[in-house]
Amino acid sequence: MKRIFFNIITYSLILLCKINSQTFETYLSTLEDDIVYGALNSNDEETVFALNYGDYLTSDYNVIVYKINSNTGDYIDSCFIYFNYAAYKLNYVSNIFFIEQEVFILIGQCENINTGDKQIFIVKLNEGLEIIGEFIVGDEVIDEYFFDVIYSTDSLLVFSGKDEMGITIEERDTEGNLIREKTYSQNGTLASTLIEIPSLNKYHLFRYWDTNHSFNIIDKDSLNVDTVIMYPQRLLPRNAIIGLDSSYYYVAGRELDIYPFTYGDFLAFIKVTNTGQIIDHNTYKIDDKITYYTSQSFTVNPDAIYFGGSYPCTWDPPLFFYPEQRWILLYKLNHDGEILWQKFYKGEVNYMAYKILATSDGGALIFSTRYDWNDSIPNQRDVHILKIDSTGYYNPITGTQEEIAKDQKQILVYPNPSTSEITFVTGLYSGLELSVYNSTGEKVISLPLPSVQTFDISHFPSGVYFYVITGKKGFSESGKIIKR
Repeated sequence: MKRIFFNIITYSLILLCKINSQTFETYLSTLEDDIVYGALNSNDEETVFALNYGDYLTSDYNVIVYKINSNTGDYIDSCFIYFNYAAYKLNYVSNIFFIEQEVFILIGQCENINTGDKQIFIVKLNEGLEIIGEFIVGDEVIDEYFFDVIYSTDSLLVFSGKDEMGITIEERDTEGNLIREKTYSQNGTLASTLIEIPSLNKYHLFRYWDTNHSFNIIDKDSLNVDTVIMYPQRLLPRNAIIGLDSSYYYVAGRELDIYPFTYGDFLAFIKVTNTGQIIDHNTYKIDDKITYYTSQSFTVNPDAIYFGGSYPCTWDPPLFFYPEQRWILLYKLNHDGEILWQKFYKGEVNYMAYKILATSDGGALIFSTRYDWNDSIPNQRDVHILKIDSTGYYNPITGTQEEIAKDQKQILVYPNPSTSEITFVTGLYSGLELSVYNSTGEKVISLPLPSVQTFDISHFPSGVYFYVITGKKGFSESGKIIKR
């Protein structure tokens, strides 16, 4: 395996734009399709993440591991991981864990080029981003097709997935050696979400697309199913996160609007006790458009929950390269699921959030992809990173007031500029009033603002208009509308 260390500022393949502050905006771009699934905070000031870069159409990737200052975005170190196995291609690296002091591990999925067999790819690195071990593991005939992986209190990597017989659990050591495995006859579903309950010596395993809407409580000693418990009917569980203490956890995902005729329309999560009792169910539906949740965009700190997705999302192939404006939608919630604020970020082209990571200062890092359908290179995504503070503010690349006003709104207003229609999306806020003024101060619109409202402005003279939105508890937001 070839290893290359480089300075990102001078290396010509990568474009990195940022400014120095406690919040920042950064783009990472290669000449191929780029995406980040896995990231972790190595300490209060440093974040490590894995950038997959390669060919989306063939699912053939390599990886760059970065270490940055999580407060400023400053580059610290990086490492190329070239996937040089003649019979295999790397599909992705999805997870990063600390497994011991000064050692962390990357987990990925690879594929036999000749047979299509899926296996697991493991890379171990030290704090200096030097590779100290790498392995392809798994059965060469039966797919190791995993959807979730955790690092257990027994110092094992535990994979949940699917093979030709049903859904599976595999326990492996950090060298990839198989310790135990178990297949559960549940064809037609995916073992999408796994969490360990150490105090009760259990695993909880959630299934995706399960018509019975159930999850299994599994005894760790035998790997047998103890209990089957029902979860909300339309929920598609995607990842589980420990709560403020070890007595409960959250399961985040998408929720269907009209089961089973649509795919996923809005964000949702449940709160579950260690014994499997569902004690809370929270849904965040804006309108009839899809808000898409990927896989790791739910994160918890002592003060709040950050829960994100992409809005709107047309479910049409190719989903990830669909030519439409998409915004990063982020909710900050209290631990009961009540909204503290919502923000719509970016949106000038197609953005999709894939990983949100809470930071020690009360803010969060948002890893997303940016797809510009006008780009001369088709089917290429770049990586976009925002570091926000606890209020949702970030310091944009340009640093101008216009950029701040455009990107950091709780109410989405689009398209803007416009020649014919303008839409206001209030999200989860209610009881709002809208006033729109022309350049002379004359009020041209004044009415209550529902969750989504589209106005015909084709008859308005061209120019700049100003809007003010007011609501409960002193809520106020203003901005400009440009009529072409």
